[in-house]
Amino acid sequence: MDYQVRLSRSARSDIEDIVRYISMDDPDQAERFGRFLIHHTRNLGQFPGRGRIVPEFEDEAIREIIVRA
Repeated sequence: MDYQVRLSRSARSDIEDIVRYISMDDPDQAERFGRFLIHHTRNLGQFPGRGRIVPEFEDEAIREIIVRA
């Protein structure tokens, strides 16, 4: 059973900003990296314990994943 994954408004905005910034130098790489980030967040639906609990919220349902490309 997959869980529902929702990105916060600020997380969506951050991804858009990151992709926009990278696209100034390499639009194709920016798109690939954006898809890479989205792919990793969607994996939380199948692996909800992945990542760490966000310290500021202290809520097991709110996770963050640190990815390296």
